[in-house]
Amino acid sequence: MGRKRVPGAPGGDLAGRHRKAPPGPRIVERAGHWYVIGTLRVDGRSVRIRRSTQLPARPEFRSDADALRDRWCTTIRREVVHGVKPTVALSVAAYQYLNRPRTRPLNGFDVSVVKEITARFPRDDLAAISDERWNRFIDKRQAGNKPQTRERYLDAVFTFLNWCAESPREWITRLPAIDRDSEARKPKSPSRRRVVDLRPDLIALMIENAWWHMRPQLAVEWSTGARVSSIVHGCRVCDAVLVHGRGQITFHDTKNGDSVTAALHDWAVDAVLAYLERRGAIKSREEPLFLTDVGKPYSRKGYEAGMGGQNKTAYRGMRCRTVKVLLRRSVLARRAGDPPAARQHREDARLVAQVTQHWFRHKLSTTLLSQGTDLRTVMSQGGWRDPRSALRYAHTVTSVQRAAVDALPIGIDGVTSASKVQKSAT
Repeated sequence: MGRKRVPGAPGGDLAGRHRKAPPGPRIVERAGHWYVIGTLRVDGRSVRIRRSTQLPARPEFRSDADALRDRWCTTIRREVVHGVKPTVALSVAAYQYLNRPRTRPLNGFDVSVVKEITARFPRDDLAAISDERWNRFIDKRQAGNKPQTRERYLDAVFTFLNWCAESPREWITRLPAIDRDSEARKPKSPSRRRVVDLRPDLIALMIENAWWHMRPQLAVEWSTGARVSSIVHGCRVCDAVLVHGRGQITFHDTKNGDSVTAALHDWAVDAVLAYLERRGAIKSREEPLFLTDVGKPYSRKGYEAGMGGQNKTAYRGMRCRTVKVLLRRSVLARRAGDPPAARQHREDARLVAQVTQHWFRHKLSTTLLSQGTDLRTVMSQGGWRDPRSALRYAHTVTSVQRAAVDALPIGIDGVTSASKVQKSAT
C-alpha cells in the first residue's frame, strides 16, 4: 500500500515532529524567569525582541508576562508606524525614580507624592496619560487646599516628570499642561505671617510656658532659625558647644543636605544646659541632643513620610498655655481700668495662636537683615545656599524702612532734616 495509510487506522505519533511556532514574540522560560523572545513584523520592518519580564517563571505570573508582551508590541508598533517614542508604565518610571542612587535620599513629601500618582495611574503608560486626566486628578486631590499647598504638590509632580523627560530616558516628549498659580508659586512678598509683630517678650513668654523638653528646642530655633527636622533629627550631643561667648551647634540632616554650623546665643546655651541637667546622665555623645518628654529619640516615621509631626503635640500645648496667660492678663487689665493694655493682651493672644515653629526661621532672617547684618552671615547662620532664599524669608520692617527714607540726603549740601529744608527755603 506504499505510504498510504489504511483507512480507519490510527495516525502516527506526532510528538517528535517539528511544529511551527506562532508568528510574533513568544513567552519562554529562562534562568527561572519569563522572557519575551521573537521578531515583530511591523509595516515591512522586523524588530527583534529579547527582554526579560523580571517575573518568576511560575504559572500564576504567566498572564502578567503576556500583558507585558502585548504592551511592548504595542509600543513598538506606535513607534514604527506613528513615530511615537517608546515609553514605560508610570509605575515602572516611579520605581526607577525612587530607587535610583542619590547622594541624599528624597524627602518624605516627594516620596509620598510619587506614590500617590502611581496609585492613581498604576497601569497607564506615561505618554498615554492625557492633560485632562492629570488636571482632573490634581483638582480632586487638592480640592479645598490653599494655592501654596497645591503648588508645592505640583512642584514634586513636575520634578518627577522632568526626570522622566530627560535624556537618555525621554519617556515623555512634553510635560502635561496643568494650571499653575504664578503668584502662589513665586510670591512677590512673604506670606502673611506677622513675624515683625512677634516681639522678644512674647517669644520669651512662649518658651517659659513650654514643657521642659520643649524649651531648649524653641530657644535653639529662635537663635539659629533651624527647621524642626534639623532640631529633632540633625544634631547629636557632640554637635553642641555650650560655652558662653562660643556657643554653636551643627545640624547634619538639613533640607538641602548641607551640614550647617550656627552660632548659639548665650540665653539659648543656658536653656540647653538646663535641659541636659534635667535629662540626666548621657551614655554616649553620639546620642540625639533632643529627646521626647519620656527620654526617647524622636521617630522618623512621620518625617520620612513627609507629614511632619515630630513635636507638634508639645508645641501646641505650649501655644495653648501662652494664649491662656495672655487672655488672663487681658481680664486683669480690664478690671484694673486699663483698656489699652487689655486690648494689647488680646491682640497678642491672637498673634500667638497663629505662630508656628517655622516663624522662627522667618524671624531670624528679618531681624538680622533689619539690623544691618551682611547677607553672607545671614546665609551662614540660617543654612541658605541662595541669597534669594534668605531674602524671601525676610519681612519688611516698617520702622527700619522709615528710618532709611528719613536719612536720604536732600540737595547739594546733603540736608536730611525736613525742618532744615523748610528753614533754608524761607
